[in-house]
Amino acid sequence: MVEWKIRYNEQQLGELMLKKERIWASTPKKDGTGMLRPPLPCDQEKARTKNEVRYEERAHARHNIFCDIHSNFDEGIAFDSLDVIKALPHLNKMAASNYLKRMVTEGYLDRIVFSSGNKPNVYIKTGKKMATYDLISNEKAWTKHGRN
Repeated sequence: MVEWKIRYNEQQLGELMLKKERIWASTPKKDGTGMLRPPLPCDQEKARTKNEVRYEERAHARHNIFCDIHSNFDEGIAFDSLDVIKALPHLNKMAASNYLKRMVTEGYLDRIVFSSGNKPNVYIKTGKKMATYDLISNEKAWTKHGRN
């Protein structure tokens, strides 16, 4: 009977395999078309956080679209998401609906509800002026209505 001697425990074996995979990820192929293997997912986590869009940038972009929607429609005129798409062709229907709902939440628009549920949501301006975006007030707008 052959007796086997265990050389590595699970932790040591895992570290050895990870070291080998990292070497392959940094070694170019002989034909020069790239590395022997793609970067490890655990090593890409740092790169992903660098390229991640920050909340402030999203809030600024959202504010710009709010201003575009607000400036394209006059006081007292009702409009729906299809009107917004016609005025701002870079938005799709889902995005327009989401922006309109958020504008209702933040008090820039009122939603007109019809007795029959077959009609689309129609919005009208509340008269609240578009101020510079404020991250704190944006956060409060969501928490005030029970979201988050």
